[in-house]
Amino acid sequence: MAAPKGHKRWGGRPKGVPNKLTTDVRAAIQEAFIAAGGVKYLQGIAKSDPAVFCRLLGMTVPKDLHVTGSLSLVDLLLAADRKIAELPAPEVTH
Repeated sequence: MAAPKGHKRWGGRPKGVPNKLTTDVRAAIQEAFIAAGGVKYLQGIAKSDPAVFCRLLGMTVPKDLHVTGSLSLVDLLLAADRKIAELPAPEVTH
């Protein structure tokens, strides 16, 4: 049965303390990213598999993004594509 509304909390992790497992997993992912080549690795993924790169990008962009201005999403994507095309070709090894 649930505790009555407004009761004092007891047990468990104190409010605001980060989850240790999440912290460890994030650190491991960051370490693997660096070992794989970091930014150059992501540039290779962007060129070789744009769909995967876009999914990753979608996970990192804030969900509640409010943009003001006269550029459309198409304009922004075209500008990003031009920037990616200017980058040197990465050396991706598998």
